[in-house]
Amino acid sequence: MDFTEFEKKGLISVIEQSISDKKLVSIATPLKLIKDKKIQRVALDSLTLFEYMHVAGEMDYRKEVLDFIIRMKQTQITLLTTSEKSIRDIDTFNYDPEDFLFDGLIFMTKIRKSSSFERCLNVAKMRGQEHLIDIFPISITKKGIIVHTNQLPFSLIDKDASQGKFTK
Repeated sequence: MDFTEFEKKGLISVIEQSISDKKLVSIATPLKLIKDKKIQRVALDSLTLFEYMHVAGEMDYRKEVLDFIIRMKQTQITLLTTSEKSIRDIDTFNYDPEDFLFDGLIFMTKIRKSSSFERCLNVAKMRGQEHLIDIFPISITKKGIIVHTNQLPFSLIDKDASQGKFTK
């Protein structure tokens, strides 16, 4: 998607980061932009960037993520981040330590059905909010993401039926 028009109108600000040289822009750069423009919502794509930059030290990575999250909370910013996870089975998930720093975790995944995949979404946690814990199929369209809350993922129907768990 081309964000140029939105940038020209002052509706969004984009800071691009090259990862080829393994150097992040100073955290001060986005913080100054947030303060100067009174930005209320920040999207970080991707948290995996922090991990890549700190291959040598897992603790450095965690400190960097924690510092970033604390600074966002101090400035009362709504922060949305993406991150890559390796999940072998939709029913089994190992939390990373940084997952506990966030108020909410929403998993978007692909589930295999024969020779194709189905995109699904699951809200694992949303601190202080009631939420459904079901797995919902989603569609990504030109209008955005559509969550099909009244459908069972086709990719899970066979699995549930074979295990005697079909409930919907």
